[in-house]
Amino acid sequence: MYCDADAPLSICKAGRPASLEYRPQIDGLRAVAVGLVIISHYFHFSKIPLGYWGVSLFFVISGFLITRILLIHKANATTDRSYFELIKNFYIRRGLRIYPLYYFVIILIFSIACLTQFNLFGIFDRIWWLVFYVINVQIFSDGVWADPFSHFWSLAVEEQFYLFWPFLILFVPEKKIFAVILIFILVGPLSRVLTMYLGYERNGILLSAVFDALCIGALFGWMTLADEGCSKLKWLKTRRALLDITAIVVATAIFGFAFLMAGERESFPYVYNVVMRTGSALIFGWLVFRAYEGIDLLKPLLENRRLVYLGRISYGLYVYHAFVPHLIIYLDRAIAPQKSIYSLYLWDQQALHAVSFIATFTLAALSWTLMERPINRLKTRFSEGLGSHV
Repeated sequence: MYCDADAPLSICKAGRPASLEYRPQIDGLRAVAVGLVIISHYFHFSKIPLGYWGVSLFFVISGFLITRILLIHKANATTDRSYFELIKNFYIRRGLRIYPLYYFVIILIFSIACLTQFNLFGIFDRIWWLVFYVINVQIFSDGVWADPFSHFWSLAVEEQFYLFWPFLILFVPEKKIFAVILIFILVGPLSRVLTMYLGYERNGILLSAVFDALCIGALFGWMTLADEGCSKLKWLKTRRALLDITAIVVATAIFGFAFLMAGERESFPYVYNVVMRTGSALIFGWLVFRAYEGIDLLKPLLENRRLVYLGRISYGLYVYHAFVPHLIIYLDRAIAPQKSIYSLYLWDQQALHAVSFIATFTLAALSWTLMERPINRLKTRFSEGLGSHV
């Protein structure tokens, strides 16, 4: 959109619409994110927070895309009714994308548990926490992970975020959106420090604890509109090289610190919770910001069709990956209860996780083809004002 110098900070209401088209590099980053999570969980990189970095990258992408789309629609809405129409479509589309696979897995496991009268994966103790997307609250309260459902904490956090963020973005005055986003970014590290001070071990899995990652994504999503002539942040265009150099230097410092302090995070818990987590989210925000417009240097990687495909099925990869090793072990025990050569082979951790990765990919690909993609096509009926990434 083309605007004069007095245009609102976010976006303008005249001129060409801001772009909402599909960006393959975003799916490339999703593939990187889910890869970090799976590598961390399968090969136990506990000293270096690869898993958290992967989840944080997912959060940044979510905050980025959703905020950008909401702001673009807000600029072109004429009445409050338009806002509520957008919110309705937003929730329907999110439901069609997230709920079928999520509840399919929960219902399947719960049904097997009921039929066999066996508390499979502890499902009877967690069913309502899972159904209402509050498994992160149970983990936080109990202080122990809920394997193999532990990774669902991040899905719970995102659903909780979606409950209020569209209303906040659409109904807060444009001139105050930047300040509101900054406040929520500050809440993230403050929440982690407070809960850590109070003695809660799982201090990074409440919604308040990841506001910085989600809202750093939101901040960069807001900033992209400057690239389309829509805000007073147009100075970013002429200082892109400076921004890139600064980001690379900061990234080198933060990730270098992570590797140097591998295994020593308990010695510096407050530094880790503030500098490492918020700092890495800032780097991911810059990375998503640049990937959205296309990073020429990384184009051969992030737009590689195989990586983009992994990004498209990343939701299935993320959901299934924690269950697959357990299912393989269950099958192994059923097939070879006397510890045959086959059984011993599967019990080897490296072999188990190699087989698990292949099985996870196969499940995710089938899930995408047979369930997720057909349901996803229904989203076009509720697409007004919303982009293909939502």
